[in-house]
Amino acid sequence: MPVFTGSKIGGLAFGGGSAVSAPDSQYTEASGGAIAEYATPTGDIYRSHTFTASGSLVVSQIGTDAGGGAGYDILAVGGGGGGGSSGGGGGAGMVVYAVDQTLAAQTYTVTVGQGGWAGVSAPGTNAASSAQPGDQTTFASPTATLFYAPGGGGGGSHNQDGLDGGSGGGHGRDTPGTLGDGEGSPHPGGIDVESPSPQSVTSGFGRPGGQGPDNSGPGCGGGGGGGAATDGQQGRDGPTQNTYYGLGGDGARYTIAYGTSVYYGAGGGGGNQPPTPVPFQTNAGTGNPGGNGGYTAFSAPSPTATETLGQPGLSGRGGGGGGASGSGGSTAPGGNGGDGTVIVRYKVGATHTASASGGLISAYGGKIIHTFLNSGTFTTDAGFNKTVEYFVLGGGGGGGWDFGGGGGAGGQMQGSGPVNTPTSTAMPMSIGRGGYITSIEASSMPNAADKRSEGTPSVASFPSPIGTTTAGGGGGGGYSDPGPHRPGGAGNANKGCGGGGRGNGSHPGGAANGEGTAGGDSASQTGASGGGGIGGPGEDGGESGGPGAGSSGGPGGSGLQLPTTFRDPASGVGFPGPGPSGFWVGGGGGGACYTSGTVGSGGNSPDPANPYAGGGYGGKYSPTVVIASSAKANSGAGGGGGAANGSALQRSAGVGGSGLILIAYPE
Repeated sequence: MPVFTGSKIGGLAFGGGSAVSAPDSQYTEASGGAIAEYATPTGDIYRSHTFTASGSLVVSQIGTDAGGGAGYDILAVGGGGGGGSSGGGGGAGMVVYAVDQTLAAQTYTVTVGQGGWAGVSAPGTNAASSAQPGDQTTFASPTATLFYAPGGGGGGSHNQDGLDGGSGGGHGRDTPGTLGDGEGSPHPGGIDVESPSPQSVTSGFGRPGGQGPDNSGPGCGGGGGGGAATDGQQGRDGPTQNTYYGLGGDGARYTIAYGTSVYYGAGGGGGNQPPTPVPFQTNAGTGNPGGNGGYTAFSAPSPTATETLGQPGLSGRGGGGGGASGSGGSTAPGGNGGDGTVIVRYKVGATHTASASGGLISAYGGKIIHTFLNSGTFTTDAGFNKTVEYFVLGGGGGGGWDFGGGGGAGGQMQGSGPVNTPTSTAMPMSIGRGGYITSIEASSMPNAADKRSEGTPSVASFPSPIGTTTAGGGGGGGYSDPGPHRPGGAGNANKGCGGGGRGNGSHPGGAANGEGTAGGDSASQTGASGGGGIGGPGEDGGESGGPGAGSSGGPGGSGLQLPTTFRDPASGVGFPGPGPSGFWVGGGGGGACYTSGTVGSGGNSPDPANPYAGGGYGGKYSPTVVIASSAKANSGAGGGGGAANGSALQRSAGVGGSGLILIAYPE
């Protein structure tokens, strides 16, 4: 039975089953991020705030137990570097951990570093663009940046060097060269290891990337460096080797979020292009927040190759993106790096007992709440017999490539039902990933003419009769070269929202499924349309792009607010929206525009630079370059559509937001 705090939450305090009307001055009061409360084996009771998107930690009271403001532990992880196209894995974001830090009763700004874009290739060419490094994560007071964790280095694309970063990116395949250097210090191994000097740029943990193969024959990219003790490993180049993959560096383990060891900052695996068929192998760093590299599968009896994409790093863990494979061209993109995180914890007072374990556990409004930001297990105690409320949100669709429509939001299911488990029962909770194909694909790849990138479903495995599965969102329409322009993708499975239609022609948005909403249609000119947002039956999401050359991109559809049960004022789950408070999710991604127009906003926001409901905004290539933005982690929102023309990076689209599972039951 998990034991956690009874500190004041949302105006009520829980402890020994009784409510009090005022906070205990002995303990800290703060809000922001996803909240967890737990007891350690030594009997210490902590409250943590986990940020997977930028926001604020508002400290309203410093407890007398904090020794005048000391006693706060902080973990910061930079965004992971993108994986190379036909190349090396992305390096992990630097991992910085400090204990017994001093805070004051004020607002602290949290900036979570976004994962770096993957290495991509321009349509019809073999010229690979370099993968991008991840962004820096910071934790700042009103007057100074207190902690910062640099992002990981991008993995080298075909014949390119890995980039430096918190951990370095791996070198691309085919020729040896310079690997990405890690700016961090070696990790000694173990759990909850403090950084050597947490307020220095070289203070955190990070390692170099791996080397590519040592000759000019076909081979594999090196793995990205990780936050723990291991460097990225070298890619291999011959049939006599036991492995063809450059392995990503291991992550580092910390218990700060909810008392259980979690890996942060694993490097992405290198892409695999062996000369003979081999089975796929997992090659991200230990703990697997890094992305697996893509691989090349050869069909028998002919040597025809089929390429696969590098996998993205895990959002909220700073994992490096996996490098892509390559069968002679540099056409397959790698995986984007995973976004970083900031986690703050401090001791609190009275205990309270939950009736299940799993996820981040907190209390609000007389309910126990379990928040799953990543996949895990909800495990009931023996004799659990309660009515459970749930909100399950699928991953959002990715935006379309080049004149791209916005991605549609993932489907959602909410409701309540009885859960009765005479014995302790484990129920897997799977969080859907956002759609992440962000560039042109090789003609040899499956479904090469259709680059619509669907999100995947989230699945809450409750016993019958509760429904358990949501849909992923449809991908935005995009350009296919050669081949037809693509319409928006339909929302998949149950209740998925459609992606927006591709611009520069009349192209339909993707259809809804069940209670999902449709993506918008594009006009006959250059504006692409937005993806569908979560809504009721018959409510279309994105709108058409405006008429005329240089017309504006269509906005993504509006999202919805979380059910009232899960709107804890102290919690940072959810995002800004049209209402007076936050807690909005599932916005559609905005469509791209051509030149003189305005990019489509995420979630139908009036200001494209400040999207609603976690949605991404569309891209633009002239006269001012705007790179399409990805949806926020755990928003289930759609990514923005990629810009028309420009470089491969400018035409790349935003990644869909990962899903979310919330569970509540009476205390």
